[in-house]
Formats: sequence, structure tokens, C-alpha cells
Amino acid sequence: MNADDERLLRDLINEIEEEEDLSPLDKRMLKRPAFAATPSNILTWHLNQYTVFEDETDPVELKNGALYRRVGVKDGGRLSEQEIAKHEERLGVRLPEPWRDVYRYFNGGSNSDLFWGDRENPKEADLVPMPSLNRQYLDLGSVVPLKLLLQEHLPKLDTRSVDERLIAIAYSEGDHEAVVLDYRTASEPRVGRVLICRDDDDPVELFEEESFWWPNMRVYFGGLYIQDRLTNRR
Repeated sequence: MNADDERLLRDLINEIEEEEDLSPLDKRMLKRPAFAATPSNILTWHLNQYTVFEDETDPVELKNGALYRRVGVKDGGRLSEQEIAKHEERLGVRLPEPWRDVYRYFNGGSNSDLFWGDRENPKEADLVPMPSLNRQYLDLGSVVPLKLLLQEHLPKLDTRSVDERLIAIAYSEGDHEAVVLDYRTASEPRVGRVLICRDDDDPVELFEEESFWWPNMRVYFGGLYIQDRLTNRR
């Protein structure tokens, strides 16, 4: 990350207000270890879903409580450069780094412990950067313009105002939230966590005003961290 991105990252982190009057439980949860998110660890649920396991036979590992070991990845669990490029051609965009590299490790999935902020000083108010119910990043084959996703899941919604240069990489049908790449003004997209208003004539207007936007994927990814806390209490 260059100096400009570092400054943008710090400015956004400073915008997040810390909650006051935390309960003892909240304070204990925020003291749990935090780990930097990387392309190889961001989607832990997906790793288990697409990993091939076999029974553990090593006496030392068995003594330590391990019952299984990972021996491979199922088809579709990871994408090759050629597969990623094929989807980029379908979408008509170049996926931003380092997110593009994520698909080499995990082709979509979820992580309920993923937050955005300062992992050296986690706050109760740090953003959960995925939709809050399913917390599901789409597999690359399901990544489409937000407009098409809404037409599928909310067919009664008037989507004429939704620009097709908004590409959804995550979606929660229950909350009608999405994480989008915004290619409307540049080939390097900004990243947004957006709320879709089902009861508004213009579903984009609300999230343009109230959603959280990152200037680029480097800043988005640079602030991701993993911490085990009670995310369902939010």
C-alpha cells in the first residue's frame, strides 16, 4: 500500500466513532486476539466447505485432539488465472487487487468474524464489512451487476435507476445489503457496503447518501481484520 492509500486508510478509521458505556462482556470481547486478513485466510467457512479431509493418523496430532487433516481442495473451490480472466471478460471489468487474488484461494464464502478498522485497537463500532445476516461473498460465477441481482431477488423493485457499472461481490438477501465495486467513474473501482431500500422509488438514492464507501480495494482490504466476537449482537 502506498503512502496515499495509507493516509486514506487512517482517515477512514478515524471516522469510525467508538461506542460508549460498553458492558463488561463487550470489553472482554474486544480484547480477543485480532488477525490481519489476507487472501489466504479471509473466507474460513469456504475453506472447510471445499476442502477434502481424511482421517488423521499421526499419533502426535491425534494426541493433540486432531481427528482429520486437509489433503486437497474440491473442484471449484479455487480459481485459476484463466478462469478469473474469463469472468472478467464476462463482466467487462478488471477486478481490483488484492481482491482478485482472493479467488485463487477461495471462490466465495463467508466469515462471520471479519471486521474493518484498526486491528491494533478494535472498537465496538468497527464496521462488519459484509452483509450482516448471511455474510456471504459470492462465488465469482455469481458476481454480476447489482441491477441483475436485484431483479432476481427483488423482482417488484424498480431497478431502472441502478447503474450496471455497480458490480455486486457480496449480497445478503435477508438484509438486502450488498458489497459493490463502483466502476461508474474510473477503471479502478471504489468499494461500498450498501443498503437496498425496498420501499423507495429509487433504490440507489438511499445508499448513495448513507452507505460507507472506501476509495479503492487496497484501502478496503488494508483495514480488514479477523476477531472472534459476538457479531450477532450487533
